[in-house]
Amino acid sequence: IHVTTLLPAVIFGTYQFGLLGAAGAYALHTWILGIWTTYAVLFRTTVIRRVDVLTPCWRPLCASATMYLLVRGFLWYYPGHDSLASSLLALVGATLLGLLTYLSVLLGLWTAAGRPEGSETALLWRLRAALDRLRRRGRPKLPG
Repeated sequence: IHVTTLLPAVIFGTYQFGLLGAAGAYALHTWILGIWTTYAVLFRTTVIRRVDVLTPCWRPLCASATMYLLVRGFLWYYPGHDSLASSLLALVGATLLGLLTYLSVLLGLWTAAGRPEGSETALLWRLRAALDRLRRRGRPKLPG
């Protein structure tokens, strides 16, 4: 089903809109058919429930939506079309705003949810381990 629908969609998108049309056709195909195929295969043939998939996903989805809205608003207010320098400044500003927004919303929602075990916990453990390694490397060795 995927090949018979994806190839015509990509060909049509490419013919009509070039590379962006191909990317749009692929994204639209993934959203429309990918979700329904996943639903049909995953939820109907296994013991996995929708809540098992959605529970760890709601915090990143909320953080992503908030990040998108703030970065979109920032780029609307400061588009940076005047020169290369202003474009680079807009890029750096939007990137930093997106990073800080995503992390703060994600960790805020994770804390509000009672810090459940999940990807946030794994990330914090990895960051802590990396910081511990850096601290041990930075200590001078005592003679003797």
